[in-house]
Amino acid sequence: MRLPGRAVLRHLDRLADDLTPRQLARLRALADLIGDDGRIPMPQALDVATPGGGDVKAQDTFRKFRAALDEAASAAGVDLRLVSDRRKAPPADRFCWFEGADVTGEELAERSQREARRRTGDEPVAASVSEVLQPVVHVETAPQASKALRRRERLFIELLTEQVAALPGYRVTSPLDIPLGVNVGAERQRLREAADVVVELDSAAARRYAPRGATARRPLRFALEGVVPRASVTGNAALCADRPFSQCRDRVARLHFVTTVLAMVDDRLREPLPARQEPWPSAEAPAWARYEPAATGRTGTHAWDRSGREAWARKMMSRRPLDVTPVPPVAGETSLAAGSPGDPMPRHLGEPTRAVARLLSWAVDESPGARHLCTLLGDVGMGKTTTVKLFTEALLDRRRQHGPAVPLPILLDLRDLPPAVAREGASLTRIVQALLDAGSASASAGPSAAQVLDMVAEGGCVLIFDGLDEVLVHLEPHAGQMFTRMLWRATEDTWQSRTADRRGARPSRLLLSCRTHYFRSVRHETTHFNGQHRDGPDGADYLALLMLPFGEDQVRAYLSANEPGADADRLLELLDSVHNLREIAERPLTLRMVAEQLRTVEQAKLDGRTVRSVDLYASFVAQWLERDDGKHSLLPAHKQLLMEDLAARLWRSGRATWQVDEVEQWLLEFLAGRPDLELHYPARAPDLWKEDLRTATFLVRRDDETFGFAHTSLREYFLARHLARALELPAEQARAGWQLPVPSPETLDFLGQWLAGRGEAQRGRCMKALASMAAQAPGGRADAAAVLAFAYCLAATRVGHPSHAPSGSVLTGAGLAGWQIDGGGGRLDLRGVSLAGARLTDAVVRDVDLSGADLSDADLTRAEVHDSSLDGADLRRAELTGTMFRGCDLTGARWSGSHAYATQALLCRPVDGARRRGWLVAPNATTRQAGVRILSFTGHTDWLTGGAWSPDGTRVLTTGHDDTARIWNASTGHHQLTLTGHTHWLTGGAWSPDG
Repeated sequence: MRLPGRAVLRHLDRLADDLTPRQLARLRALADLIGDDGRIPMPQALDVATPGGGDVKAQDTFRKFRAALDEAASAAGVDLRLVSDRRKAPPADRFCWFEGADVTGEELAERSQREARRRTGDEPVAASVSEVLQPVVHVETAPQASKALRRRERLFIELLTEQVAALPGYRVTSPLDIPLGVNVGAERQRLREAADVVVELDSAAARRYAPRGATARRPLRFALEGVVPRASVTGNAALCADRPFSQCRDRVARLHFVTTVLAMVDDRLREPLPARQEPWPSAEAPAWARYEPAATGRTGTHAWDRSGREAWARKMMSRRPLDVTPVPPVAGETSLAAGSPGDPMPRHLGEPTRAVARLLSWAVDESPGARHLCTLLGDVGMGKTTTVKLFTEALLDRRRQHGPAVPLPILLDLRDLPPAVAREGASLTRIVQALLDAGSASASAGPSAAQVLDMVAEGGCVLIFDGLDEVLVHLEPHAGQMFTRMLWRATEDTWQSRTADRRGARPSRLLLSCRTHYFRSVRHETTHFNGQHRDGPDGADYLALLMLPFGEDQVRAYLSANEPGADADRLLELLDSVHNLREIAERPLTLRMVAEQLRTVEQAKLDGRTVRSVDLYASFVAQWLERDDGKHSLLPAHKQLLMEDLAARLWRSGRATWQVDEVEQWLLEFLAGRPDLELHYPARAPDLWKEDLRTATFLVRRDDETFGFAHTSLREYFLARHLARALELPAEQARAGWQLPVPSPETLDFLGQWLAGRGEAQRGRCMKALASMAAQAPGGRADAAAVLAFAYCLAATRVGHPSHAPSGSVLTGAGLAGWQIDGGGGRLDLRGVSLAGARLTDAVVRDVDLSGADLSDADLTRAEVHDSSLDGADLRRAELTGTMFRGCDLTGARWSGSHAYATQALLCRPVDGARRRGWLVAPNATTRQAGVRILSFTGHTDWLTGGAWSPDGTRVLTTGHDDTARIWNASTGHHQLTLTGHTHWLTGGAWSPDG
């Protein structure tokens, strides 16, 4: 074939040591003359390749020049020739050209290598995936059965298969499907071991047979026929034995039986698989060992050494320098089979497996049923791109070792596709060309899109499109599905379009990576990849892998790899010291962000500077928004406002998640209510706004098809930011923004940290807004804003955050049942506070100054008030049933009209000599023995049943339901001895007289 100029130059680079400098210069000049048709006009060739002279002499010199090239190329093993047409014509009518080996594959391999090296600066930790499986239900039948029994078995299997057709991706197998000529015993065992759930049909004939082969989950045994009660049974007792399948006389009854079976099968599928621990390879292991599946036929490390470890080292040195070795990734397999409308479609996950190893085994699988399509799904920041790049490198390394029989990976990053190209509905060739141009220094630096697709059509490639959601977020739903279908055609249709003699033995494979929560639901995800079942692949055609969060071992490995010299255990402790940071670190992306902050946090602590969690979270949010820069339909600043409002709406609704329809409706209503925000968008694009929101880094789609914040702490952070932003609004708007139930302590802590970090003037304005909310009661009763302001005051006072003065707060009619009201170690000033009509049932008030407080008509049932002052407090008409006042100053308190029953005044002053009805009054002082204190003895793991003092009073014996007796030091509370040996509860114990 005629070679283009770039291919000739690549071959000439290999011949640089085999040609003279003059020959090399002339050949390169010829390459520059190659036209679009691959030819060079002979007169131009003679001008640059010969010293001149007449036509005859120049042509003779040119023949010798070509022969010299042939000789040098042959000796060097380079397939390159300079040929010309043989026509006897003057040079002006003749052409020459270069022929030789096509280098498109090499160019694509180099491009993929460059794409794979294009990483962030930190060292990646390979992620884990779980394969999204098509659930397989195997029905175990009796090996030998009468004709009647076999008919019942077949009828059951037919009905089960019929009903399963309406479920999402279930597949039924049974021994009745085993073809002739196959080893029946071995195939029975294989089918049993390959199933996700085994259904055993119980009958007298079946009980004579013990099935061989382990099962993934406990089998389910159902009564096919009645069996005499005394008959032995191996394994589980039969279910539905009260009415076996054989007694179901009509189709309705039989369908009810099968439906019962399927319901229990679905429950069994939801049970987690038994954990299988897989050791992580050491950092010293060769790179291929970190990704290869175990026992794949590789000849072992010694063979690897013999095959050239030096060549491997040179190749690794040519890559981007790495500080440490990557830690291998984990994923789970799932299914993209479609189900029936209205089906909740639970996601069934396979056992966690190393992501790159699973992708490698998929790429080289040559079995007849091998799947040629793969989707790598996962939430934002789960390591999809890193996994794709590690897979590309590993496959290229394997290709170098095993030759061209290994597929060639072609990695294309869809982040490089201009949105305008995607929106214009461009052809596949146009899209691929745009991606090639984006990764090249010049348009002529590599192969064209036509050449790439030509190679893909021949088979033997893995075409990788990374970041499908990066394009889909810019497209309307229908256009997005058309785009995905076009990518699918890049491998399947182009291979089918070739005749048998012009294509490989198998089609090229396609790998798509995409965010899971781009889609509204699992069903939308399924139908998108299946093309709504219109000329699209079936769900069973895909290997679907779901990225899994990092476990502690991976987090530790990442910190060890990317924080050289740091103590990983100490960094893990630092993670635990910041609220919810450990959970956030389970995602590779957020772990990288966290790791970047850990040194700052550690140094700040060493310097004695304050490290605030709220500042770390603000940094994470900013980094996430920057990471998504370029694909926002909504402006980043607006997206943060949306997250704050969504956090408030969710908290107000009392739910952690919303249905996708609710989220989308709220989005449109929010923007409609903020015309100042909509002004920033030249045209309304509600569908794109919805998709942008669903793909926002901060939100994820749950297994129950609802959307919520990726982490609880993110929701708490954004709710705190909502409250903080409201404090800077005019008074009425601020109060409206605070009309919320009291949020979590972590939310209030975030708010307090934010206020602590403000300047004095800004903090002063916020304190004034808080005091205004606390001191006003619209309609005569405290609203949610006043209660929330009081809750913040208590939380802030306990930890020393800025707060308004709570004295004089108006909490009339507030619901404070069960509250802990205290100052966290200091006296809380609530003088003059109005708690009239407040519900303080079961509240605990400790060390509070309630002088002059209004508690009239308040409900203090079972409330406890400790070490507090109620001097001059108004408790008229208060409900005091079971209320306890202990160590309180009750001077001048007014009680008229209050209702007391078993109300206690213990160690209070003044003592009321005229004992009021319903009160239990104790002396206001008592002599206490010096040094006496209460000790807690902890160590028993179940209820205590008895206790006894030693004769000298220095030790205590306790007994309990944990089958032990224990001896304790009565002065220190320290545990001294555990008495074991009993096989059941101990109900009591006693000391001997001599101790």
